[in-house]
Amino acid sequence: MPPRLDDRISIADDEDLWRRVNPLQLCFQRTENLDWRPTSAVFLDRGRELSVHRSSLTSVESVLSQLPYHSLVALKASVPREIGCAVCPDPIRGDAVLADDPSHALICPNPDTGINKLKTMAKQMAMKATWVVLRDPPY
Repeated sequence: MPPRLDDRISIADDEDLWRRVNPLQLCFQRTENLDWRPTSAVFLDRGRELSVHRSSLTSVESVLSQLPYHSLVALKASVPREIGCAVCPDPIRGDAVLADDPSHALICPNPDTGINKLKTMAKQMAMKATWVVLRDPPY
């Protein structure tokens, strides 16, 4: 499969991309703040392409409506671009299973990127992510 093309026209570098965070993907960070942070697993996907939501086209309530224990992080579109990923709109329309979602987008690494590089990229994105909604894990 050829690499996807980055769409800098419809998704500006300063747009926030939201990614859901499963409660099992939280890590307690032992810093002066002693706070939760997302693990790099938030930014790894078996399919390689990461599903995100464009904040300008949706709401927190919509993104988290079916997931009461999930948190939400934001990542500027410039961050994945700086490490070699494309950012592409991928609106969902007329799917038999998924509800229509004009905010859906993808972060796409080059298909030839090896697993070690993908892990490094995921860690870089996790470190630059900021909380939109942080829910304490239910455990």
